[in-house]
Amino acid sequence: MIAQNTTNKPLSDRQEKFCQIKANEDVSHSEAYRRAGYSPVGADRNSSRLMVKDDIKARIADIRAEKAVELAVTRELQTERYTDVARRCRDLGDITNEIRAYNGIDKLHGLAIDKSETTETMPEATTEQLEEFHRVSQEILARKHLRAVNDLDSCSVGCSDSEEAAILGQEQG
Repeated sequence: MIAQNTTNKPLSDRQEKFCQIKANEDVSHSEAYRRAGYSPVGADRNSSRLMVKDDIKARIADIRAEKAVELAVTRELQTERYTDVARRCRDLGDITNEIRAYNGIDKLHGLAIDKSETTETMPEATTEQLEEFHRVSQEILARKHLRAVNDLDSCSVGCSDSEEAAILGQEQG
């Protein structure tokens, strides 16, 4: 095991840059190491050595905490925002954007399926999450169907056959 650096000496300029890159960007350790100005030779091994140092880990955590406070963004706040958008879209009958808002919540909580992920890396959904997803899906489908039927009813008096066929096509699709 590599010894931890517990000295209180300040970080070098390259170490600070490495911490800034790791805290603010989604890059590998070795990529951050190279971009911080270190030699690309042995970047994998040397960046791993940096990442086990307590002062480096602490600095990265501090930068991320400062950024979170500065942005005042939390998962709970984002969930509230998405939920508010979904409710307003539902009230307006905007099913497409309501679904997008729910998809945002799913992504935020790691429930969305990314095409680049395999089922082995996907977190298991709880029974409650699956039931909630099913309930919301059924509500959305029922509202979509009701809207299509209402459109057909309101149009049946003065609609041409082609307009009625278009609405029926929406209802079936």
